[in-house]
Amino acid sequence: MDDIITKLTIDFQTLYVSIITGVISSAVFLFILSRLKPKVIISNEVAERVGSGSSTFIFKILNKSCFFKVYDVSIRVYSTKIIPSINGDDIERIEISVRKDYQRVIDRFNPRHYWQNSILGKKRLRSHTNYAAQFSTTVNLNDIIAQGRTVEMEVYAKHSLTGFSKIFSVEYKHANNIVKGSFRSGNSFIIE
Repeated sequence: MDDIITKLTIDFQTLYVSIITGVISSAVFLFILSRLKPKVIISNEVAERVGSGSSTFIFKILNKSCFFKVYDVSIRVYSTKIIPSINGDDIERIEISVRKDYQRVIDRFNPRHYWQNSILGKKRLRSHTNYAAQFSTTVNLNDIIAQGRTVEMEVYAKHSLTGFSKIFSVEYKHANNIVKGSFRSGNSFIIE
């Protein structure tokens, strides 16, 4: 009888160890997977390109992942205003139309462009820069900011390996967030 109890105790201990090991390994695996999300950076400035009597306002984003592409990238731009209420603040959001507000894929970052601004400066890049994308609108953002509203840009992207998605956003609150000129190509948010 004692042999049976000892054997059952050992079997239960083995079972508990197996369950705990499985839970820990699953948690570690899910933790590693959760770190594989898109890495998108949005410019803190908007480029204003003036031409033929009207302006085009350009937003730029970069996929900073050296190993993975991002998919199903969609852009939304809003004019926002805080509306005070009795017990807090609400936000009014009006969508601003953006040309080409969806891009199927943005390629992985090219590591050769990491030091682009300090080493190459204005020299022409010889390799691909399809890890960067620009989106534009003809709605006058200067007028929106002058009215005391802010411009908010949201970028939704999916990671190519895991399928996890993430939303990135930037607010443009001041007139100095809009700079006349065009973005440099590649890994640069410099507007000239």
